Amino acid sequence: LFRSRVYPGERAELFKRAGLQAGDLVVEVNGQPLASETGAAQFAQTLSSSPISTLRVERGGRLEELRVDVARLMAPGAE
Repeated sequence: LFRSRVYPGERAELFKRAGLQAGDLVVEVNGQPLASETGAAQFAQTLSSSPISTLRVERGGRLEELRVDVARLMAPGAE
């Protein structure tokens, strides 16, 4: 099982509104485990192709599930 730790980068507000926190460890996207080092690319592609995504993240030693309305986050003027 591959896990991808995420950080906000240049779009910190968007990152925060998605419910992510710096250092979250993404383990699943829409119920699919991130299976390899291509997980980050898979993560980005899945988010961009689905209007609503569910992320399972490890945060502070606990698993949490985040529901992300990608369409709303990516709408013009949303940031």
